[in-house]
Amino acid sequence: DLATVSVLYCFVTRIMSTEINWHEDLLGSIDVEMQGYSSSLETPSTPSDLSSDYSSITSEIVSSSPGIDLTPHQQQFSSHNHQHSYSHSTLSRVQQVDSSQPAVPHLFLQNVTSQKYETPSTVGNIPAPCARFGHTAVIYNNKMIVYGGRNAECLGDVWTFDFLERNWAPIHTPVGPCPRAGHTAVVFGSKMFIFGGVGNKESGNWLNDMWALDLDRFTWTEVLPKDEKAPQGRKGHTAVVSRGSMFVFGGGQDDETLYNDIWEFKFEDCSWSLQLLSGMTKLHPRMYHVAVLIPGDKMIVFGGRAHTETGFLNDVIEITLHVPGKYCRYNELTPGGTPPTHRMCSTAIYHNHTVAIFTGGSFSYLEDSHQLDLQKMQWTPIDNVTFGGRTRPTTVKWKNTIMTFGGCVHVDGYVNDFVEVELEPMSLMQTMREYILEQRISDREGLPPHMVQFLDE
Repeated sequence: DLATVSVLYCFVTRIMSTEINWHEDLLGSIDVEMQGYSSSLETPSTPSDLSSDYSSITSEIVSSSPGIDLTPHQQQFSSHNHQHSYSHSTLSRVQQVDSSQPAVPHLFLQNVTSQKYETPSTVGNIPAPCARFGHTAVIYNNKMIVYGGRNAECLGDVWTFDFLERNWAPIHTPVGPCPRAGHTAVVFGSKMFIFGGVGNKESGNWLNDMWALDLDRFTWTEVLPKDEKAPQGRKGHTAVVSRGSMFVFGGGQDDETLYNDIWEFKFEDCSWSLQLLSGMTKLHPRMYHVAVLIPGDKMIVFGGRAHTETGFLNDVIEITLHVPGKYCRYNELTPGGTPPTHRMCSTAIYHNHTVAIFTGGSFSYLEDSHQLDLQKMQWTPIDNVTFGGRTRPTTVKWKNTIMTFGGCVHVDGYVNDFVEVELEPMSLMQTMREYILEQRISDREGLPPHMVQFLDE
């Protein structure tokens, strides 16, 4: 791991500090410098895979270099069985678009009659999963894996969407966890780990079991914790992975039983430990909040259902993980600008020093979008971006695109649409940093100080 990070860091800094026409020599150089190191990654990559990735990266950077447009532009939202076209600003600066060509040729088609860009929903004969909300979605090997959720009842099915082939496929697993919704799912290595949630009445109301799905073989295994110690059963919690551990925060059982605890699960020995929380302000117990991991082993938490005057939150909490002594330190952030209204059941992603919050609900179904710039510590609305008013969808980021699937649109109303929004390409330095962080480097203590600073910038 350390050898891989060292090579990538030196490679990027060398490119950024020279006047060479780097994009012409990049593919050959990366093959040479990565030779022999790719086998050390937890998520396997070969030099040819990297060449393919960097071919895409360099073409995006070179094509966007003639100019940057700060104004909104037309972008396509792809939905199953129907298409919508909206105008929006991306999460940062928008690359200049040639109106005569689709922005991404393999995703966009131009309708010569309407003069609008449209995309096919999927290909093949397999339809999308049934409508649902409260499910989970993760990314693995260019695929989105969707599990569970509910509509009229809880679901326990597994589906994959292949971003390269553009098709859905059901995964048949003979043995697995009971159907559930309101659980969490994370990827560590080649497995997806699900925890908690709420099941149908015959499964018990509040679950605290953990299951691992092998994403290469698609077989389930129940993960039995060391010493039989585990958090209380809960739904509406969040989970992130950092340095070989999963951290679970909050959740609840009903409106009366809410949690503000944080638990660490170590994948190495399958052990749970309750973390001590240290902070200067009150940390509201909550469920159906959102949380994302950001560089520096920190978790950003927003909103949720709580015992407050309105019943909902719109606060921003920064939780620092891995504080010595089984501590986690939290701090309430006070960004400028106009924050999102109080809400729960939103969805969120992290991209390029920005946390984006989409949809949610309070006393109505919300369809607005907001971004928090963590460098400027400022809220701004994402104008004209809407996934439609919905609660408890899932949003994932694959390469330079974010995708939202499903959700609840009104009482007893569920959808199975699949919505895509393209983001502005990141710089080469930002892309390298994100790539390294995605490898889940566990031994950061062995890195030189300048490389730790590079990863935490």
